[in-house]
Amino acid sequence: MKKICQAKQLKRARILSLLFFICLVFIPSSNAAETAKSLPGMQQPYEYSSYDAVISGIASTTEGSNILTVSGSCKNNYWEPFCNIDVYLKAVMKDGRKIKAKRFYLGDLLEDESGKFELAVTRAPGIDHLELVFIYEICSIREDTSADSITIIIPWPAP
Repeated sequence: MKKICQAKQLKRARILSLLFFICLVFIPSSNAAETAKSLPGMQQPYEYSSYDAVISGIASTTEGSNILTVSGSCKNNYWEPFCNIDVYLKAVMKDGRKIKAKRFYLGDLLEDESGKFELAVTRAPGIDHLELVFIYEICSIREDTSADSITIIIPWPAP
């Protein structure tokens, strides 16, 4: 009986040691996380705020990846719902060429409602900046007026 208890204690000790080792090895230190955030071309936060909307998020890519992702959320600040919100992303090259992404249909947003989006373009050398464009209609007047738009310029340092 005593040997069985000792075996169980030894097994528990081994499991705890293994967990401790995993935590030390695989959880990055805050310095490592800060270093990753400061690497050029890895992450670029952005924010837009007006009486219409609050839009914020991050443009990011991982080392070795050829995909540049822009994700975020759009909150309706206006006193009426937005309808048919389309989000477009394009990468503007230093020579003026543009790499376009597919459209992301965000849908409709009621007052004080938020919607999340994510778009991606192929990362290429020579990107100058990203343009994130929101095209939307105010639901009550959409037949009387053309759609409104918000354009956000996101500086993108070439890695």
